[in-house]
Amino acid sequence: MKKFKTAAALGAAIITTGLLSTAIFAEDINRVYIKAAEGSIDDTVSVSIVIDSDTYQLSALSFTVNYDAESLELQGEPAVDSIFENGFGTTNSDEKGKVIATFAGFDEGAYFHNREVMKLSFKVLKVNGKITIDVDELNEFSEDAADVSSSFAIENGVVKCSHKNTETKTEITDCEKGGKTVTTCKDCGETVDTEDLAPAKHKVDKWTETKKATCTEEGEKEGVCTVCGKTVTERLAKSDHQFGEWKVTKPATCTEKGLEERVCKLCGTEKDTREIKMTEHVIDWKTEKESSCTEAGEKKGVCSICGSEFSEELPALGHDWGEWETVTEPTEDGEGLEQRTCGRCGEKEERPIAKLESSASPEPVITSSESSSATADPSATTVPSATTNPSATAAPDGSESGDKNLPTGAAIAIVPLAAALAAVIIISKKRK
Repeated sequence: MKKFKTAAALGAAIITTGLLSTAIFAEDINRVYIKAAEGSIDDTVSVSIVIDSDTYQLSALSFTVNYDAESLELQGEPAVDSIFENGFGTTNSDEKGKVIATFAGFDEGAYFHNREVMKLSFKVLKVNGKITIDVDELNEFSEDAADVSSSFAIENGVVKCSHKNTETKTEITDCEKGGKTVTTCKDCGETVDTEDLAPAKHKVDKWTETKKATCTEEGEKEGVCTVCGKTVTERLAKSDHQFGEWKVTKPATCTEKGLEERVCKLCGTEKDTREIKMTEHVIDWKTEKESSCTEAGEKKGVCSICGSEFSEELPALGHDWGEWETVTEPTEDGEGLEQRTCGRCGEKEERPIAKLESSASPEPVITSSESSSATADPSATTVPSATTNPSATAAPDGSESGDKNLPTGAAIAIVPLAAALAAVIIISKKRK
């Protein structure tokens, strides 16, 4: 008996838990909610009334849509879905700020799964305008037509700002520490975006000198940063010294550099110093050894200021040559000779003169026909002819006589031989 009671109690607990879970689940999925688009001022937005239920089959419903008339302005008549195959749906928007909707089905009910039952159009006068729903009746399709309004969750809505109209401002309290840019919606004032800015130098358009710089001390200037508004102070560099004329404090000599300085005319304490290069030695030179044509000489001297002794080499003079003179004339057979003499030391220098070229021209070959002209050479030995022989005598009958007389035919034969012999003699002499 105890076991039966325990089992019955456990079963009742399970059933009760199941019913509670079903009720909670039913509350989660049975709802009437507003689905609204975002918008900025002067935008026209759509607002939908949606029913979502997996539990109830509804046959009639009525609700009132309340909207903020200062923020939203209804545009035209709301659009409704007949939602029932055999029924009707009506709206009434005569009262400002309210739209009343009534729907009914005659024959049967219907399930609503995220179903848009009405759509409204609003002009945005102010952003974030609120919209609420008052459910007057939600009847489940049944014999009793029970009202299940209490089983539905109501979710109101807001026409949120779309942040279309924005402005960006830079917020920097100190440039050297950095800052940020802030983008804000001009319709709702909400911060849309922020961005950090890296540290930067101050920007000053106008400076005021608060302390004048001198040649011994830095100055100061002051200004206001046009970015962060902070008062900024900066140092001014020292001014340049204004020096007077250079004055010699230590004269330069031929053995030591000198010094000169100048003093700033403004502060009187700052000095500028520089060296003076050494002067040249003043030397009295004397020749110790004269230079010759081929050997260097030497001179020595003493500086009349510091007494230092100096010695320098005198370069060799080189020969003082005269004009070239012919000693031996050149011939066709040999070179000649010419020479010149140094006017300082008497040394002589000779050089050859090229031999003369031959002025004779080549002789022509003499033939027998030219023998008469060849015998004209004075150096040629001539042979007398028979007809002109002075030793010849005439015979009483008119013919030549004597031992030396030759017959006429023999004389004629000798003439060509004599001419040829004369030509050979002339050529031989010219070749010599």
